[in-house]
Amino acid sequence: MASPAERFLSSEEQRQVTAAVQEAEKRTSGEIVPLIASRSGRYRGAAITAALTLTIPGALLLSYLIGTRMWLGSNNVWLFLVVALILQTAFYPLCFRIDRLKRPFLGRRETEETVLDAALATFYREGLHRTAAANGILIYISVLEERVWILADHQINARIGQEVWDRLVDELTAAIRAGQRCAGICATVRQIGEILHEQFPGQKGDVDELHNLILR
Repeated sequence: MASPAERFLSSEEQRQVTAAVQEAEKRTSGEIVPLIASRSGRYRGAAITAALTLTIPGALLLSYLIGTRMWLGSNNVWLFLVVALILQTAFYPLCFRIDRLKRPFLGRRETEETVLDAALATFYREGLHRTAAANGILIYISVLEERVWILADHQINARIGQEVWDRLVDELTAAIRAGQRCAGICATVRQIGEILHEQFPGQKGDVDELHNLILR
C-alpha cells in the first residue's frame, strides 16, 4: 500500500515537480530538494487520547448491554472498567497506526517542535550540508501535521533573511490547503530558483548533487 507521502502527488505531478527543480537548478549553483514526509513523529500521546475517545463511549454502551443481559446491573463499575481496559487495548494499536485518527489530537506546540526537529534531521541525513558551495535548500512537507519548513545551508542564510523563507512557507501552505499541491510546490521551487540565481548564479561544470524529489 502506498504511503501518505507517495499519495500526496500523482506520478505525473511528481514528474512536474522534478522538472521544475531541474529547470530552476539550470540557473543556479544551489541545490533545491523538495521532500514529502508521511509524518514527522509517531505521537504516542495523541494515539492514547484518540483511543480513550473511542473507548469511553464504547465501554459505557457495552457495559450497559452486558450488565443488563447478565443481571450484573446496568451501572456496574467493575464491568465498565474491564470492558474499558479491553477496548483501550484494542483501540490503541489501531489509533497508533492510522494517522487520521491521531490528527485531531495533535498538540500545536508538540507538532511544531516535532516537525522542525524532523526537518533539521532530514537536512543533514540527506546531505544538504555537504554541497560543494554550501548552498543546498530543503523544502520539507510533512503530510500528517500539514506543516511546511524551508531550511537553507549557511552560505544561503548569510545572504538571504529568514523572512523570505517564512513568506514562501506561508504561500506554499496556503496552496496545499487549497488543494493546489503540485502547483504550489512548483511555484515555490521556481521562486527559490530565482532567489538563488541572484545570489548563486550557475557556474560552468555545475553538477546535480542531490535528489530532485524525495518521498519518505
